[in-house]
Amino acid sequence: MLLRQLRTSLLAQATLVIGVLLIIALLRAIFALGLNWMGQHDDAAIENIHALHSSAYQLTLHAARSETGLQPGDETARLQQQLQNEHLRQALHRPGREDLLATWERVNRIGTLELLPAIEQGDKARFLRHAGAFGHEIDQLAAGLQEARVRLQRLDLQQVVVIMLLVISLQLLAIYILRVRVARPLDRLLDATEKLRAGNLDVRVEYQATDEIGRLSTSFNMMAEALADSHRGLEERVQKKLHKLAQANAALELLFRSSHSLAHSLHSAEALQELMQRFQALLPGLKLQLSLEPEARAAVTDGVSPGAALAAGEAGEAGRAGTVCRYPIRSQGFVMGEIRAHCDVAPTPAGWEDDLIRALADLIGSALVLRRQREQDNQLLLFNERNTIARELHDSLAQSLSFMKLQISRLQALILQGKDCHAVEAVAEELRTGINDAYAQLRELLTTFRLDIGAGGLSAALQAAVQEFSRLSNLDIRLRADALATPLSDQEKVHMVQIMREALANCVRHAEAIRVEVVMRQAGDEVELIVEDDGCGLCGPAPGLPQHGIAIMQERARSIGGTLLLEPRQPRGTRVHLRFRPRLLAQPSKESS
Repeated sequence: MLLRQLRTSLLAQATLVIGVLLIIALLRAIFALGLNWMGQHDDAAIENIHALHSSAYQLTLHAARSETGLQPGDETARLQQQLQNEHLRQALHRPGREDLLATWERVNRIGTLELLPAIEQGDKARFLRHAGAFGHEIDQLAAGLQEARVRLQRLDLQQVVVIMLLVISLQLLAIYILRVRVARPLDRLLDATEKLRAGNLDVRVEYQATDEIGRLSTSFNMMAEALADSHRGLEERVQKKLHKLAQANAALELLFRSSHSLAHSLHSAEALQELMQRFQALLPGLKLQLSLEPEARAAVTDGVSPGAALAAGEAGEAGRAGTVCRYPIRSQGFVMGEIRAHCDVAPTPAGWEDDLIRALADLIGSALVLRRQREQDNQLLLFNERNTIARELHDSLAQSLSFMKLQISRLQALILQGKDCHAVEAVAEELRTGINDAYAQLRELLTTFRLDIGAGGLSAALQAAVQEFSRLSNLDIRLRADALATPLSDQEKVHMVQIMREALANCVRHAEAIRVEVVMRQAGDEVELIVEDDGCGLCGPAPGLPQHGIAIMQERARSIGGTLLLEPRQPRGTRVHLRFRPRLLAQPSKESS
């Protein structure tokens, strides 16, 4: 277990190295303490031997000089004490010092058995006879202890060298392990981390080991692999989302174009067939088939036999395998046909395909209803125009012709009565004036009937009328046409232009004005048209006041649901004020009421 941990754990290996260093340090301390203790005893022993040598020398010198013999004294007691020194005994009783111990025993025997008894007995000759051998043995013992002390110092030095070599070896080993198994793998990990942060998800750490760095590398590789898998999955999901968004954008664009196309050019079966082909290109997994009711088919084919795209399609459906989903075409509660989707791949259309086909069905239904509504509006507009033409012919030209008919009858009566030429000429002049008025009214009616709101819109039509009256008269006409927030119908635009033309015509004929201002604007939900002049006004001298023109303007205002007011303008002049609510805004209120 311990060996396995040492092989698989850097921490265990570092702990082992630190432990070995601690053991070495402890052993070095113990060995140093032992050497120090032995060195202290050796030093004490050497000092004692030197003292013993000095005592023996003093005694020998005293014996040689003394003529009366030896007398026991302090030196004798010191010699006896030095021969029994404990430090010397411990220094000599060590392994490897047997020869020194034998020398000490000889010294101790000579000193104890020969010198001390000679001193006590006062035997000078005996003392001097053994003092030389005693000194020789002491010198040998001192030399041996000195040599032993040097050996201890040499051993201490060898121990220091060995420990230093061992510590250096362990340090080199630790540095090698840190370099090979820590620094390099960490460098690889850091380099891989930088590459991973830079977006390289394929980077991996090529380091296989069972230690902590190896497990960290394995974890990093697993994390990088998980990130790569997640990124690939995210890319796939993003691609799917982008594909769905592209499909949705294509579907929206197709719906927009199809709505615009159907709103402006739904006039043939070929248009519907082209529309179905465009949707078919967007739905490759489905086969679309359009089937319309007879009334709806007649509406788009104008009574001509429909093509294959609008046929009932029973034979095609019977010969096709797979699921068939039907999408009814409804609008305003009427069923005008259906779209059949033949599913060859999936059991049912996908969610977005189902929504797109339903939107197509609603679009076709709305287009068919819009076409029907347009036809009805065109018929109603034609009917109203015919009524307007008949009414204006009756109110203007018919009355002028009736007046001329009466004048002709009066002229015939004057001729039959034989009246003078002056009376006949007066009637003829009135008849000529009536003919001129009728001709002017006819020209005005022709201008009115030919009026068309072109591509420029209402503002361009108003500007064209203003330029026409400015060119035919000396009036200074200024127009201010604001943009309208609510679109107007063609009928409303035509009536507004005709009311303005009639007001300008009255200014030219009767008002004796110099300047005219025309303003078109929207005030809330209402549209206003104001024509102001600086002429003589309603109360001024205006022979032949244009009651007929005023009546026509009021009739036009009523036909679009508005009001027309004629009022004096301060300080002089006349103000014609038209106000009406566009039909687009009036419809909700009518439905709610």
